[in-house]
Amino acid sequence: MVRRPGEALVHSITGDHRTDLDDLVPDHRHQLRIRVRPGVSRQSRLEGFIPFAINLVANLIFTPIEFGLRNLLLASVDILIVWATIIWMMISIWRHYRWVAVAQVPYFVWVSIATVLQLSITAMNR
Repeated sequence: MVRRPGEALVHSITGDHRTDLDDLVPDHRHQLRIRVRPGVSRQSRLEGFIPFAINLVANLIFTPIEFGLRNLLLASVDILIVWATIIWMMISIWRHYRWVAVAQVPYFVWVSIATVLQLSITAMNR
C-alpha cells in the first residue's frame, strides 16, 4: 500500500491513529533494561548503587558549594567524599563487573588531581 506523506493510519482493531513519521521512528521504551548477571543478588546491586548515588549527589553539590557559598573547607570535604566514593564504587563492583571498575580509573585519576588542587587552594587560603 502506498501512502502519501502526512496520511494517517488507523489500526482497524485498536483505532490507533499514527502518522507516517511515527512508523519511521523506532520505539525503544520497552528495550531499556538493566542487565545483571544471574548470580548477582539484590543486595550486591544495592552495594554498587549506594556509592554511585552518593558520588552523584556530591558531584552535583560541589559547584554550588565552591562558587555559590564560596566555602573552600566544605568544598574540600565534598571532593574528598567524591574521591572516597569512587574507591568504594570500584571495590564493590570489582567482584561482579571488573571492566566497569577498570573503566573508573581515568575518572579516579581526574578526581585525584582535582582533589589535590582543591586541597592546595584551601591550604593556601587558610
